[in-house]
This record gives sequence, C-alpha cells and structure tokens, in this order.
Amino acid sequence: MKHKSESFDRFKEFQSEVKNQLAKTIKALRSDHGLITSSNYNYLECRFLSDESERTGDSNIGFMCPSMISETMLRHEPDAAINYMQRTLRTNRNMKFIMLPYIESQHWILLVLSLHKKTVYVFDSLRRSDRSLAIKEPLHTAYTSFLLLEGMKKATKLSWISMKCAQQTGGDECGYFVMKNMFQIVRYLYESNDLKKVCML
Repeated sequence: MKHKSESFDRFKEFQSEVKNQLAKTIKALRSDHGLITSSNYNYLECRFLSDESERTGDSNIGFMCPSMISETMLRHEPDAAINYMQRTLRTNRNMKFIMLPYIESQHWILLVLSLHKKTVYVFDSLRRSDRSLAIKEPLHTAYTSFLLLEGMKKATKLSWISMKCAQQTGGDECGYFVMKNMFQIVRYLYESNDLKKVCML
C-alpha cells in the first residue's frame, strides 16, 4: 500500500478471501498496537455496509479515513490532510452525508458533513463548551477548494451544529460512542432522513 487510506480496500479483499475459502467470518483483528475488537470493528463493518449499499445502487453515505484527518496528521502533514479531504469531498459529492471519525487530544468525535446543507454535525460524547476542534479551518480550506474545482466561485463557510447524543460516563468510552453513532446512521438512515432520530435510537 502507498497510503493508509487504502487499508480498508485491502481489508475487504482479505475478508472476502476468508469468507470464500474458509466459510468463516472475522471476529477480531490484531494490529501493531493491539487487538481490534468490539466497537473498533464496527468502523470496518460500517464501511462494509456503505460499500455494499453502493454496490447495490443505494449508497448515500461517504467516509473519510480517521488517520488522514487526525489532529496529529493535521499538525505534521497539513497539506496532505487538506488534499485528502478535498479529494474525498469530490469523490463523495453526491452523498447525503460524509462521516469523519476524528481524534483530537486522545478524544474521539464523530463529525457528519452534509454538502447539500453546508453543515457539519458534531456528535461528541463528552461535550465541552471550550472544545475548538483543530480540524475546522483545514476542513474549510478543503471545502473551499472543492467548491472552486466544482465551478462554484462563491465559498460559504460551513455551519457547525452540536448534536444531542448519548454522553459517556467514564474516561475512555468515546471510541465506542463514535462507532455506535456511525453504525446507527449507516444501518437506519434509510428509514429516517433525520439524523437526530437516527442517533437517538
């Protein structure tokens, strides 16, 4: 692989081989940093569900790779991160929503972008009034570039809306809630066009 963003496609190929050759499903993965199970696996499941809906012609959700838009990536390789976001916006221009699982200061937050409504919906399981989100300006830069490439000369700032969502009671549950919200959006959005209703299920 040349880029981390290709990892999901490689995983899908491997998953397909396991299913076809062994008639078994993958229950857990192991990376250099430990075991990937439970809620972390849901990210891959959400991506799989999205790809399946695209294959059947019923796709309306896009994704951005968390490692490409993380606070660390934005700090050390800002140009690469912005270029990735701009390319992904173009690729997913017709999607109803684009999901951005985002980590900042060791805290996971789910951002859901609607290009049509020019709005980013923030699902934060540990809401704080002083959270500034380092991704805001880089995403706006990518969004402005996307609009210019699409032939739209007037760039409007994205609106950011904090969504009412379940709140964690401990200190390390943010990843679970990001996965939970992603899973519910992918699974149930076709039943309701209202993000508020979907994420309160």
